Amino acid sequence: MKTVIGLYEDIQHANGAVQALSDAGIDPRHINIVAGDPEERQAGQLAQGAAKDTGEVATGGAVAGGVLGGTAGALLGLGAFAIPGLGPVIAAGPLVAGLVGAGIGAASGGVIGALVDWGVSEEEAEFYLEGVRRGGVLVAVRAPEDRVDLIVERMEREGLVDLEERVEAWREEGWHGYDAGEYDDLDFDTYDRAFRAHYESNFAGTQEPYTNYTPAYRFGYFLATEDRFVNRNWSEMEPEARRVWEQEHDEPWEEYKGAIQFSWQRAQMKTL
Repeated sequence: MKTVIGLYEDIQHANGAVQALSDAGIDPRHINIVAGDPEERQAGQLAQGAAKDTGEVATGGAVAGGVLGGTAGALLGLGAFAIPGLGPVIAAGPLVAGLVGAGIGAASGGVIGALVDWGVSEEEAEFYLEGVRRGGVLVAVRAPEDRVDLIVERMEREGLVDLEERVEAWREEGWHGYDAGEYDDLDFDTYDRAFRAHYESNFAGTQEPYTNYTPAYRFGYFLATEDRFVNRNWSEMEPEARRVWEQEHDEPWEEYKGAIQFSWQRAQMKTL
């Protein structure tokens, strides 16, 4: 079996690719789709207003079809998930269903590992997942080698993103490589509700989505669990924490400091 993988700009183009593959006789059970949903709008549609809890699956019916479209909406295990390092996604297929089925803590590293097992280089897998994190849609297909050319041809018809060109553009913007979450830890997820509540109370009025603040909450968690910062008070450690943040993020420290400090305080309760 071989893997064919591509990135699309949006769900509409990915839907077209899935439909074209189905029309060509490709078994839908071998098709995977992972759609970035950074503002969780599609998750809201898929869940029909239900709480968007990580790992909770909403399936079938008109809503699923409405989010992804007929054929794509019928793929295996369609649901709305929050995958650490990727954020909110709409996903379906054996790749994602297997990871989520193993527990809602399945991280993006698991997705990378699965793609590598399927013959995709680790570097390329990271490029694709960075595209998803930025709101793109990944389509991956497992098929016999004699069907690869057909699959590539059908997927290219639907407007694949030129990945090399896109990565180069990201680098020109200052991107230094995919980061599944340098500060990521499965325990981080246990604080997600508290972080979302803090965001709603303090930052929702900025009109910036929660996902824009997620790196700050993760960074605060990192501060509380990193040896060099443990058992230090905020005023003592803030200058060094700020230097680390500004070395690795373009976002201004003062704008995100409140989220960072709150996350640090909450995570400290467990680590002290």
